[in-house]
Amino acid sequence: MDDIYNTLYANQRSNDERSKRPQVDKRKVWEKLVIGVSFALGLILIILGPIFVFSSVNPVMQTNPTHSGKIEIDLELIATGNTYRIFENQGNKLSNLTQAEDNSWRLYFEPESNQIELQDMQKVVFNTFSDVQWTISPPSLKSFIKDFQNVAAGKSDDEKLVNFILHWEF
Repeated sequence: MDDIYNTLYANQRSNDERSKRPQVDKRKVWEKLVIGVSFALGLILIILGPIFVFSSVNPVMQTNPTHSGKIEIDLELIATGNTYRIFENQGNKLSNLTQAEDNSWRLYFEPESNQIELQDMQKVVFNTFSDVQWTISPPSLKSFIKDFQNVAAGKSDDEKLVNFILHWEF
């Protein structure tokens, strides 16, 4: 009960203080405009800020050239899901595109998607031979041959038996 009386007394004192002050005057028009415009600009900045910072509209954006590339090709048996790496290679030549290469590349793409500038593109040349030798262990090779023969036994020639999975990193 004491806690209730204490709370009532505190509320009565607070209301007495409020009654001594005059009622709130209306805000001035210039104050409303400043606060309203500031709020609107802040809201627009919060919404559009990330778009300007993380998109190509950013005026301080720098080019991010490729420094290396890697390609890996895996062979996957569809029925078992087993994968075997058959090719792995690092990019050995990095260069900018020439004007002739750019013109050739642009023939294959629609004009709407052709918004990349010549100076922003690079060419990575890969060796035709794998960097690592395909050294599948004899037990894995026997397992692969056995799995392949089991999968191929009941299939026609036009059915899909394997997937080639391509991974690349730049």
